[in-house]
Amino acid sequence: MLPHASFSDAVSDLKAAFAWLRLHLPEAITALCPASSVDLDSYITAGDSAGGILALLMPFVLSPKPRAVFEAYAITDLGEYHPPKPAHFPLSGLFSEDEIRAALEERDPGGAMTGNLYNVELPPPFGRVRAEDLEKAIGRRLEEGEARGMALRNDMSNYCLKHKLTLPLLFRHTFLDKPILASGSPSQIAKAEADFQAQVQALSPLHLLRRQNEYPPTVIWHGTTDGGVPHSTHALPFLKELDARGVDSLALFAVGASHVFDAFIVEPSDQGWSDFVLPTMAFIKRHVPPDAALDGRDGRERAKL
Repeated sequence: MLPHASFSDAVSDLKAAFAWLRLHLPEAITALCPASSVDLDSYITAGDSAGGILALLMPFVLSPKPRAVFEAYAITDLGEYHPPKPAHFPLSGLFSEDEIRAALEERDPGGAMTGNLYNVELPPPFGRVRAEDLEKAIGRRLEEGEARGMALRNDMSNYCLKHKLTLPLLFRHTFLDKPILASGSPSQIAKAEADFQAQVQALSPLHLLRRQNEYPPTVIWHGTTDGGVPHSTHALPFLKELDARGVDSLALFAVGASHVFDAFIVEPSDQGWSDFVLPTMAFIKRHVPPDAALDGRDGRERAKL
């Protein structure tokens, strides 16, 4: 969503979506299945990677709280987010640095995107996928200029990672290499940096959990060789805090696996299904049991929703 939306914008969007669902979901369910109903308080939050940190944050901002939380390879402490070496983020060479920096100056929320194809998934000259194959895969044809815009966003993302600008932009602390108070006194700059770290901690699930006594039951997936989000500095400290509070948790670690290790766990026959999906579903069902109304025909209809 960078540079158009900040981290706080993402949290605000989720709060607004939650409020909308509580207001309109019963009506929508009834329209689809007149004999069905929905328990608005029986829900979980779930997400992976960037979505995982948002899922972990929701118990701190939503009311009522989710009954359970699922996250995969999420950052739990934004202050401990250290991207890999710059070599891991090569630019495409299709855009000049001036073009990339100019694009990073944009702030119109209307330009925010929640999904973007990688260059390898784009048609030439940005990637190698045939346009007709891509259309079949995503169900539509890319609009004119859309592929170029996606390729530019990939370079913008890699540029930010390479120059350690992702967090400052997310928290609106700097623009590129220019600190907000670059021309200020040392004490002013020190205060600005302290304020920035306070902002980061205020939206870091690990730091928020340390100020709370309760948290919903939680499932965590993580690869033990995740270079971008090491399990030792994100998953393990969070689990330690959960254990200290007596929170039921399920930690499933993929030994020797990196980020997005579950990309190919799609069907019951896939390797990893029985090790990750089945125990996760059993854990969730234990804490968010199916309603008695799920028995019989009406329940089957509701379950399909």
